[in-house]
Amino acid sequence: MTLAKPLAGGLPIGAVLVTERVASAINFGDHGSTFSGSPLICNAALAVLEKFSEPSFLASAAKKGQHLKQILTQKLGHNPHVKEVRGLGLIVGIELDV
Repeated sequence: MTLAKPLAGGLPIGAVLVTERVASAINFGDHGSTFSGSPLICNAALAVLEKFSEPSFLASAAKKGQHLKQILTQKLGHNPHVKEVRGLGLIVGIELDV
């Protein structure tokens, strides 16, 4: 799985999550990027992870996501091209039938 800018609040960063088996095949220096290892960006990513770790953060995102889905369903639910509004937390999608 790949992760990018949201990991550091919109700043340029990337990460790859792999299984232990895949990780064992990657040696130090086999990969890299333009911005790899920037202390500023890595500290920003740590701040984001600390925020995500707060118990109230995920609960707040879930509540806001439910509200967003309700509003989208109210505004778009009558449209024959909108099949479904769905999501988890604030990751919300609208399935269209076009």
